[in-house]
Amino acid sequence: MDGLREGIHRRVSGPPPPAKKKNTNAELERIAKNREERRLKAAQDKEAREKHQKRLEDMGCPGDVDFQLMIEDFRRTKKLIRQHSPPGDSKICICIRKRPINQKEVAVRDYDSVTNWNPQVLVHYCKLKVDGITKYLDNASFEFDHTFGEDDDTYDIYKYTCAPLVPFPVG
Repeated sequence: MDGLREGIHRRVSGPPPPAKKKNTNAELERIAKNREERRLKAAQDKEAREKHQKRLEDMGCPGDVDFQLMIEDFRRTKKLIRQHSPPGDSKICICIRKRPINQKEVAVRDYDSVTNWNPQVLVHYCKLKVDGITKYLDNASFEFDHTFGEDDDTYDIYKYTCAPLVPFPVG
C-alpha cells in the first residue's frame, strides 16, 4: 500500500506539466508580436493618411481625409462611365450638370461629395456612428434623364439637351 500512496502523493504534489508554462510564454510572445505589428501598421496608416492629406491640400481639396478616401474608394469600385441614351421623342427632358467646387467652398474646407453616374447623381453624406468615432458613408441617389459632370465637354451637353430642341422653334 505504500507504493500506492506514494503514487497518489506524487500526482497531487508533483510539479505542473511543463507544456502549460511553454504555452503561456508562447501566448505572451504571440500577443507582444501582434501588438508590435498593430503599432507598426497604425504608424504606416498615419503616415499614409498625412501624405494623402498633404496631396489633397496641394490639389486645393482640403477637408476630412477619411471621408474623401471613402468617396474615392466608392468611385473607384463603381464603373462611373455610363453612356447617355440617345435623345428621344419626349417633350420633357430633365438634365443635371455637376459644377466643380469653387474657391469659397475650398476656403471653408468643403470637398466634392457628389458623384455623377449617368443617369444618376449620388450625394454622399458623411456620417459618424453612435459611438462618435467610426465614420461611414451614406448615399442618396437621384435619377434624371441625363447627368453631366464638370469634365463633360460642351458638345456632349448640347447633343443631348439642346439639339433635340432645335426643330421646335424652327418648325
